[in-house]
Amino acid sequence: MSLINKIYIKLFYQEVGQDQFGNIYYVSNRKNTLGKNRRFVYYNGIDDGSKIPPLWHAWLHYMMDEVPAKDQKFYPWQKDHQPN
Repeated sequence: MSLINKIYIKLFYQEVGQDQFGNIYYVSNRKNTLGKNRRFVYYNGIDDGSKIPPLWHAWLHYMMDEVPAKDQKFYPWQKDHQPN
């Protein structure tokens, strides 16, 4: 990440969490035209959408409002997420 990006993120975004792959999730301090704060992910390594676990994907796309807990599973038969 370049120095300019780091400064921009520090000024306008707030870190909300990190997943098991090292991806860092942010939410903006200002609201967009729909009245929601912008959410985005900074990938650890190569930018690949399959590296985002299902709960974080739901949070990024405003399907849920609460930030996912680390290693949260709903059912005992669920396996850990593996990127493609």
